[in-house]
Amino acid sequence: MRKIWLLALLLAQPAVCQPEIQLQVDPPQAQLMVDQQPVVPNQGAYRFDFQLFQGDKNLSTPHSLSLRAPGYQDLPLGSVSWNDLKNKQFQPPTALLSLKPSSPSAYFQRYPWLWVALLGLLVGGAKLAHSHRRNEQKTLAHSEALESMMAGANIHDPLILATFGGYRIVSQLGHGGMAAVYRAVPSQAPDESQAVAIKVIRPDQNSADFQARFQREISVSAKLDHPNVLKVLGWGEERGMTYLVMELVRGQTLSEWMVGNSFQAQAALDYLAGIIEALAYAHSHGIVHRDLKPENVMVTTEGTVKLMDFGLARSQEVKTVTAQGNVIGTAAYIAPEQVLNGPSRSALTDRSDQYALAILVYELLAGQRPFRGGDAMTVVMQHINDEPAPIRKFRAEFPEELERVLLKMLSKSPKERYPSVKAAGLALFQAAAPLAEQGQALVRLQALGDPADLNDETEDLSL
Repeated sequence: MRKIWLLALLLAQPAVCQPEIQLQVDPPQAQLMVDQQPVVPNQGAYRFDFQLFQGDKNLSTPHSLSLRAPGYQDLPLGSVSWNDLKNKQFQPPTALLSLKPSSPSAYFQRYPWLWVALLGLLVGGAKLAHSHRRNEQKTLAHSEALESMMAGANIHDPLILATFGGYRIVSQLGHGGMAAVYRAVPSQAPDESQAVAIKVIRPDQNSADFQARFQREISVSAKLDHPNVLKVLGWGEERGMTYLVMELVRGQTLSEWMVGNSFQAQAALDYLAGIIEALAYAHSHGIVHRDLKPENVMVTTEGTVKLMDFGLARSQEVKTVTAQGNVIGTAAYIAPEQVLNGPSRSALTDRSDQYALAILVYELLAGQRPFRGGDAMTVVMQHINDEPAPIRKFRAEFPEELERVLLKMLSKSPKERYPSVKAAGLALFQAAAPLAEQGQALVRLQALGDPADLNDETEDLSL
């Protein structure tokens, strides 16, 4: 009788076998987990022990399968049973299984070139500070002009009544760390109806490299002639200072408008239509803006938007340093490929502008950005690793289709976004139809041209 019992016990157990699967994983130290129990790999082969499935009365009971590594997000692989493994019915979803970094250390492990980028930021910052101090010593003759620029518009500004390129400066409109902007009229026949804006670059920013890049940016901007693009009229150098002549726009930046006004769906969509038209027009001429943000959009007193500052560098820009270049954009609006691919011109296409446009739409419609952090590097990491917050989290009354359009525009891969800003704009306005009257916006968007071939031959607008 004892022998019969032992025989029945043996027959109740599965055949002695240890099925195994071959997996390629990144990072290599990732462990395969059955529920919460690890499967120890041997040179890429994962051999399963039936003990992991003990307690199953039914050998077809599914168990969760996943990959796990410290500093990375768990990667679910589906469910398997002992019978699936024994019958070799489990197939990995892809040939190479890559876990998504969830910590800075893992991220730097995945992209080791970032150590070079961070080192470049530190070295570049030190060189910039040293260059600034040296240039200040070389431009003492201009110190009074610089002080008045920084102090604001007043009658003691030495550039008031000075002439630049046939225009006489009559008042200051504003100033910043790099330049001051003035209102000027023709010097021979002062006429307020012919007033222009003149941006005068600080002398300590007037290096030979800066002038060469500045001149190239002017020549590119001069090609653009569109009612929603700020017109560049010319440039030159006088008194050791470089200046830029632009059309005079009376109004405020879109950023200032958003601060001073509550949400207005009709106005917001009207402004977006103008911005999209301007971007699509630039793209049709092979020009990528690369730094789209509310501060670079003017809202005129007549309610027209003007896109400006194509490619102008700013001190608050996030930069990466390689052997070939540096400027990539502003952290809050930067597309993932602008970080991962560095300053490569072929990596920065019209779809990079589309990504920044989606963030601007969030800010304009919902009053929030989809990615927010305490510092620029945290925000950049969010652009690369995190999924954007759905816009209906902030405005639940918005259409679901509008949310889907924006999430597509914010896809991590440029290939998963819309083929052009024009296509994105059409989808955006159709989805936003319940919010406000569309007017002529859809008609104008449909009439826009297609983008030019934005490849390595595209004009480099960065400074």
